[in-house]
Amino acid sequence: MRISALAVLGFGLGKTVTTGEIVSGPDGLPQISGVYPHLAVTSDEREVGIGAVVPWAGRLWAITYGPHLPKGDNSNKLYEIDQALNPVIRPESLGGTPANRFIHEPSQQLIIGQHFVDASGEVRNLPYSAAPGRPTGTAAHLTDPENRIYIFTMENAVYDVNVNDLSFVIRYPDVQSKGDQFLFGYHGKGAYTGQGTLVVANNGRPSSQHTPLKPSGVLARWDGTTYADKGNNYLPRPAINSDTNYENSKSPVAGKPDYIAGWTQDFTVQHCEVTGPGGIRGNPNPATDPVWATGFDAKSVVLRVLEDGQWNTWRLPKASYSHDGSHGWHTEWPRIRQLDPDHPDSPYLMHMHGLFFDFPPTFSKNDFSRLKPICNYYKMPVDYCMFNGQLVIAKNDASKFDNALALRAQSNFWFGQLSDLEQWGAPSGHGSVWLNEAVPDGGISEPFLVNGFTQRTLHLRNGGHSAIEIEIQTSKGDDSWATAMTLNLPAGGYLYDVISELPGEWVRLAAKGSSSELTAFFHMSNPYPHASVPSTGNGRFAALANIHDTTEQSDGIIRAMGSSDLQLEFASDKGYHRIGKALSLEDIDSRAAEADLRSEGALSRDFGSDAASAWIDDGGTRFRLPKLDPLYDAPFLSGWARGEREVVTERKLLNVHGTFYEVPRDNSGGKRLLRPLATHGKRITDFASWRGLLVLTGVRDDAPTSESLVRSPSGAALWLGEVDDIWKMGEPRGTGGPWKNTTVTANRPSAPYLMYGYDRKELTLSTDSATTFTVEVDFLADDTWSTYKTFTLAAGETVHHLFPEGFHAHWVRVASDTATTATAWFSYGPAK
Repeated sequence: MRISALAVLGFGLGKTVTTGEIVSGPDGLPQISGVYPHLAVTSDEREVGIGAVVPWAGRLWAITYGPHLPKGDNSNKLYEIDQALNPVIRPESLGGTPANRFIHEPSQQLIIGQHFVDASGEVRNLPYSAAPGRPTGTAAHLTDPENRIYIFTMENAVYDVNVNDLSFVIRYPDVQSKGDQFLFGYHGKGAYTGQGTLVVANNGRPSSQHTPLKPSGVLARWDGTTYADKGNNYLPRPAINSDTNYENSKSPVAGKPDYIAGWTQDFTVQHCEVTGPGGIRGNPNPATDPVWATGFDAKSVVLRVLEDGQWNTWRLPKASYSHDGSHGWHTEWPRIRQLDPDHPDSPYLMHMHGLFFDFPPTFSKNDFSRLKPICNYYKMPVDYCMFNGQLVIAKNDASKFDNALALRAQSNFWFGQLSDLEQWGAPSGHGSVWLNEAVPDGGISEPFLVNGFTQRTLHLRNGGHSAIEIEIQTSKGDDSWATAMTLNLPAGGYLYDVISELPGEWVRLAAKGSSSELTAFFHMSNPYPHASVPSTGNGRFAALANIHDTTEQSDGIIRAMGSSDLQLEFASDKGYHRIGKALSLEDIDSRAAEADLRSEGALSRDFGSDAASAWIDDGGTRFRLPKLDPLYDAPFLSGWARGEREVVTERKLLNVHGTFYEVPRDNSGGKRLLRPLATHGKRITDFASWRGLLVLTGVRDDAPTSESLVRSPSGAALWLGEVDDIWKMGEPRGTGGPWKNTTVTANRPSAPYLMYGYDRKELTLSTDSATTFTVEVDFLADDTWSTYKTFTLAAGETVHHLFPEGFHAHWVRVASDTATTATAWFSYGPAK
């Protein structure tokens, strides 16, 4: 391992290098791709996320959380990190499941979890024994902001706390086992005060936990009216609160005078962040400043703004399906946050469903311009801020949920600059404004963001019995809309249009005619911004063996160990090895430990393949994927390359035929909703998350000294980086299809073949007998199919078809109207 000296910036904090270098930070601390391994956090729980991160009193304060700890625990901690990045675990730590943070300026206190930290760094606690729950939001008080704040929990409790003596009033108690019917939904998220109300959000429902097609979660307001104010009565609750198809069966608790009388439930849709221009300090003009809220449903990400007591709504694309699920468990804490409030011009950063956005602080109903995506990401961000001139992202990395190969949960921070995010995934995404729904004549959709995406496809499908016209209207980000084009959509029909050249930042649709079942869905992307093929020379991935390398390689099996010192073990062709936070890979003589790792972490073939393509099976469906090279159809030295593993919590990383894919958990859609991240073309045998790093095996024995390489005395080696380095490994590419000289039954569609996430797409069709092929696309990834195009071929004929630039769908399949022997072959890759 080579340690490079760096210039020191500011308070001795080393310059961040995000290209995989192992560099020296403060006092020579190793740093790789923005991750300092010594700052990794862990706990005794199945999950450990860093719930909040705030610069305060000259230090960086952070708090960790476990999955469901309303009474706290002994292994999650409050951390104080000094300017030299020395972490201190505060003895006042309460543990639990906190993700709230608020700076109460009148008393000069940071409230993080249920800790109250004054300007000198002294910590007082509001104990869980007195105020149980999983605190998720803290907000300014409605009537006494100088002395009091609200704490909102994941089970919808509200504590009204005096910041001076920490006495408190219960405004509604914490009801465990997913709340009750007082407020719809559970899994609380944001809380904020504005325009005379406390606004709260939750993003789940306790029943029917699958794709969020039905009511789930809530965005609600309380105006301060109490049970006593209403004559010791609750206000009437909406009927949806008692619908046990979605909601808990428990009735509200018996009322008390100080309790909330009732909530105004504005939307029974999953919501996450609630904030405003004042961020974690509260709005400076709470009576008039806007309140921003983010959420999502089956259609898209939702962005709302409360102004003059009214909500306005916009829709944004999702880059990933992994965060879906009506349970709300897979979002963590999406944020909108000004990175450095001490500097008025500091940017606001927003993240949601796999996309980071540059969020304009002026966003409102009159000016919704300049909202723009920055990048796609794979990590699980939880919170972020600036500290000593660097952007710090708190992460939730490796959990033990559905992850037998992680013996201990662990997470870390990422340090860098805002500009570094542009080196992650090029912005791409999808979403709808109408989804299999009735739309009246004259119906106008909510605006959908297209700014920042150079390739855009609009899919339209009309399940109604009458033809309609769809006007596509555009806006530059104000309430002035212009009709750019009109499309005629027949009854029962489908069409697509590549709308990449449309002007403006936002699109909305207007229906001329009604439909009982209308869908309008966008697929959007940008060209791959990095080198299209991973380097085989001096690049950062050069240490990893390419698929055609014939030199000796250090492959094998890796696993994060279960001890609190967070070592990683490695069984290679050269023996057994371990590595710790000092990043020294050591040879270890332990036959028992090596045998256990080789047994418990044994490699197996996690995919199938034939002459046509690679494939994976899920839920009775065979999903076909592109192939890169025939050498992936054989095992490597240590066995088959690892196919599937959790590297970031709550989704899987799939490695098939030289391509990494993101796969949502089954309860967020599973393999049908996968997407390619990068095609690496390497002989990667295993991969894992460790101390916030991505660790890969498959290093060339003759690899030169590299900033990404650690090597043991025996010559065993590992590649170290960070998970969002994956995007630079190579543009998604490959060839294959559902058929290759395949005997085809008439009118029986092929298995679905992946189309999502590839740039240039070309189809070759050939047949032994005269036939008409129908090419269908599943743009919703829900097993509903629409005809893209038909091709009539004579016997022995071959046809080549290049899909329009910018055309995207999720899956494609082919059917022949005649029994024949046929080939349907797709070539995906960089634009030529």
